[in-house]
Amino acid sequence: MKKDLKDREIMPEGVYSDYEDYEDIDFNDLKPLDENQEIGDFARKCYYTIDSFYGVFYDNYQKLSKLLCFRVPFTLIWIGVVFFLCPFVYKQSGLWLPLFPFAVVTFMTIGVYCMFRNKPLQMFYYRTGNKSVAVYWKKNKKYLIVHFGTKQQFKYYFKEQIWEECDEDLSSRKLYFNHIKDNISVKKSKKGITTITARNNKKHPKWITAKLNLSENNTPLDIEFSRTVVSYRSNSFSKGEFTSTNRLEFVEINSDRFIEIPKSFVTYCAKNNIEAPEENEFLHYV
Repeated sequence: MKKDLKDREIMPEGVYSDYEDYEDIDFNDLKPLDENQEIGDFARKCYYTIDSFYGVFYDNYQKLSKLLCFRVPFTLIWIGVVFFLCPFVYKQSGLWLPLFPFAVVTFMTIGVYCMFRNKPLQMFYYRTGNKSVAVYWKKNKKYLIVHFGTKQQFKYYFKEQIWEECDEDLSSRKLYFNHIKDNISVKKSKKGITTITARNNKKHPKWITAKLNLSENNTPLDIEFSRTVVSYRSNSFSKGEFTSTNRLEFVEINSDRFIEIPKSFVTYCAKNNIEAPEENEFLHYV
């Protein structure tokens, strides 16, 4: 029997027609990746090896280097104020005056840590034919999100026991594999990890980037999809750019597991003329 995911914790679109042409493929059927192989075709085949997976999804993922770039300076400032400035001021003026710099730097540091942090969602995904279903939930289990079809996303709040539509930025139906198609480069690390990078905008290559990491046996480890957005300020010709990265980490692929969601979702879909995903070996209604 498949194992239930609901109590398990883990460590922290375009859709192209040629993605509908493959039958299910086993990882063992994938040939070693070399310079003579069509990488886009390889990525499509790699996607179709995934019948289901359990992993982590990051919206607006930030690398450790970026997090440390902001956190370390503010942490050092906080240490300097709390352990050097405040004791010095306390000796000169008493208790109350040091409380002001202590409060200011503490709130600033907390704010930086809150702004620059990753917010992972646990994720279970399965595919039957050309249809896919993804379920997301937070570790604190305040809510879960069911994503299926085209822009069909519904959130369930456990405390209130209600369903509603949501528009959160979630993974694409093809798990970003369909973006491995243009301006591709391949690198292999000393540890045997193969990195495939695709830049899909010839005029501005950095604007749309997909990066896939594979293990030695061609098993996907993680995939990132980055978009650089240009925003123009009102009443001005100046512009700003910021890059948003979504990241998927594949923890268990095609493992013996299933996901449970409340049976009330079927009732909710029926009331709103929505065809709910059918119960199967991957999805159980409880």
